Formats: sequence, structure tokens, C-alpha cells
Amino acid sequence: MAKGDRVVVGTGYVWTETKKDDGRFELVMAYMPLLQEGGGNQETPDGGTVVKAQGGVVAGSTGTIQGTPVNVHRSYLHNARELTAGYGGRDFIQMIPILLDKYQQTGWFPVDNIRVVGGSSPS
Repeated sequence: MAKGDRVVVGTGYVWTETKKDDGRFELVMAYMPLLQEGGGNQETPDGGTVVKAQGGVVAGSTGTIQGTPVNVHRSYLHNARELTAGYGGRDFIQMIPILLDKYQQTGWFPVDNIRVVGGSSPS
């Protein structure tokens, strides 16, 4: 995955716009890093980036990678599968900023929720 790559966001199981039995769309949680006063991402003492949930986007949403990944403690994420702590409790997952086509906003997503569907344009 590299800046400029075209991607689709999914749940890890669902990669297309899908309605559940109750008629609601399958959603994927989007996050944003918390910023320090004066700029830069807030970090934990062990170097992880602090993120906050921003709401759900429809699984199958497409977008473009906007930057480099950051490491985030899985404990900041909402999905039960993502909350499984690793040995020693210092379990990080990489999150990548995606400019979403449908929403015209950037959300940060765990790499498990991203699939590359096209390479970046040569500069």
C-alpha cells in the first residue's frame, strides 16, 4: 500500500455495499488521530498514535490513500475482533488515511479493513 493507491474499505469479510437482514448497510468504523496543541498527533508513551472514532462508512466505499500509516493500540478500536490483545498487551495495528470518494473526507482505517484495487498514478 502506498500513497495514491486506490482502495476499497470493508469489514474484513464484506467488501461490497451490502444490506444486513434488518435493511441497514454493513458499516466500517472510521477514525481520526487526536492532535496535540501546536500540531502533530497525540502519542502514547510507547509511540502509538491516539485515535478517536468518527462514525461508520458503508462497506464497499472507495477512496485513495493520502499518507503513511501510523501505529495504533488495538484497544482504541471498536470491533471485538480488533480488541484481541497480543502477548504483553502492546498490540499495535497500522492505520492508513483514506480520502473517501463518496464522503469527500479523510478517515483512518486499520489495514485489515483496506484492499488495494489500483496502483497510484506515476508522477
